[in-house]
Amino acid sequence: FLGIKMTYQQKRFERNLLKMINAIQQWQTIIEERLDKLDINISNKFIEGAYRDTLLDNIIYENQEEKIQDNINGFINLMAVENPNDDIVFTFFSTLSQMNELDIRVLKLYRPKWEKGSNDHESFFDVMKDENIDDLQYNFIREKLCRLGMLYSNNEEKRNNNIAILGDAVTELIKQMYAKNPKKVNTPKINKINSSESYSITKLGRQYLDFIDEPKQKL
Repeated sequence: FLGIKMTYQQKRFERNLLKMINAIQQWQTIIEERLDKLDINISNKFIEGAYRDTLLDNIIYENQEEKIQDNINGFINLMAVENPNDDIVFTFFSTLSQMNELDIRVLKLYRPKWEKGSNDHESFFDVMKDENIDDLQYNFIREKLCRLGMLYSNNEEKRNNNIAILGDAVTELIKQMYAKNPKKVNTPKINKINSSESYSITKLGRQYLDFIDEPKQKL
């Protein structure tokens, strides 16, 4: 069993690195242009330092072949970020390693239709059918993306707004109780909470999708 596992890991290692090498060769011109615009110390981190090593760590142990390209696209697109730092780069790869292709596919459903790369031809019904998942599994994925900061709960936002509205109303009520000429405090209008949960994409979620898009001449 150990021998089979080691053989599999070796083949995965070779497959993933070969895919990475081919991708880097494909985008060599864009990579060179972006590296030339970076500070030499940052550029070195991409070429032979910590950023390159972080990419390798993700790629070596990646089981889903499609995610190899996501990692490489992210690596190249991070070069186009003005003054990229360790927090941005390490957090990107760490979070991406926690996501699988199905997570990313679901996240793309929430990309605004007018943005390039949006899956405007695909619905969550299509995803559920293709991936053979049910409502419970689909909701689990959305909750996971919410925990990762990729999506936010519309109901949770309404709840927070309601709490803020009620808090202001209580403050005003107490204030009027001690006023010489108290005024009537109107009943606050609170948002109705839907029985079913709904989500919207966050700024972070949109940034992640931009990062894993195919590199363009200008990001």
